[in-house]
Amino acid sequence: MEAAKNPDIYYPFEEVQTKNEYTYNHNIGVGIIGTYLGMKLGLSKESLSELTLAATLHDVGKTSIPESILEKSGKLTATEYEEMKRHTIYGYELLKNIPDDHYDQSKRSP
Repeated sequence: MEAAKNPDIYYPFEEVQTKNEYTYNHNIGVGIIGTYLGMKLGLSKESLSELTLAATLHDVGKTSIPESILEKSGKLTATEYEEMKRHTIYGYELLKNIPDDHYDQSKRSP
């Protein structure tokens, strides 16, 4: 897996684990299921690697969500829910700064 060769990719995993154990475990589970499904679909090694990484990091933006929202046991207010939905944007902002030519679409040949 090319991503494993990039030491910068480990930071988001550590950040999620530190912030919220449930989200960390959920991300690992989604990564495993994604990998299994990708294998069953016969994805190429490169595509399977990308799927595994994407599935495992899909909720990394939750590290920017306040714990009071992440850990809330009851229904979220409209404002809290809007903030929770922003985790996708936060995740993008976090991950776009990780250098990795392997995932730079502009450098791929057609």
